[in-house]
Amino acid sequence: LRLTFPDGRPAQVDDLRELRQELDLWHGVIVSRFVFDGQPVSVQTACHPRQDIVAIRIRSPLVAAGRVEKLAQQVA
Repeated sequence: LRLTFPDGRPAQVDDLRELRQELDLWHGVIVSRFVFDGQPVSVQTACHPRQDIVAIRIRSPLVAAGRVEKLAQQVA
């Protein structure tokens, strides 16, 4: 996940505020929440119970602003 400031500078870990992470081990889901540049970000990561598959959902006003980029790739 790459976050950027309005001027294009990449975010650093110290730029994230109000970090919270919850693990739902029963359902195989991790929900991470934080605030970056005054905007909330929620990242939900889920794994398939029987296959090597991970899914990610990102919710934030920063997505529509083009300031969030997923850096995931499919691995065969």
